[in-house]
Amino acid sequence: MKAWRYLLAAGLLWLPVLGAAEEAEAPQLLGYEHKNLRSGEVTDLTALKGKPVAMMFFEPDCSWCIKQARLFAGLQEQCQQQFSTVLLGVHGKQIALKRTLFDLGVKLPAYQASKALLHDMGGIPATPIMLITDEQGRYRRYFRGMTEQEQLTPLLCG
Repeated sequence: MKAWRYLLAAGLLWLPVLGAAEEAEAPQLLGYEHKNLRSGEVTDLTALKGKPVAMMFFEPDCSWCIKQARLFAGLQEQCQQQFSTVLLGVHGKQIALKRTLFDLGVKLPAYQASKALLHDMGGIPATPIMLITDEQGRYRRYFRGMTEQEQLTPLLCG
């Protein structure tokens, strides 16, 4: 069972070169429990199964995260909710992440990222980082840095 963790960690390093991991080996990403930054509830994301999910990692004082979150909010509306976006805060205490969430200016679901997920990924070196899942919540694609709509639309809108 732990083999997929090593695949994910290694895959995050090699995906820009190698492309996406094989679907049969893709880890399930929606089962991790995260703390909701608005309500304080701890929950997993399995309720989002049924359509692709964009998991965007953000941190305090990240101007690119603001741009990326707003791009996702607009793209989700443009694609008529064909996918879900979840914001996952890292590298900050809960109060700093809440302040950053306010600065992002979007109404997307936002959580403090699970320590278990961060551990399994080998950490988040910089933000924004996005993980895209398929309809079943299995890992599909990784993006690091500001990612333009043209790259995201084929994966999420259709």
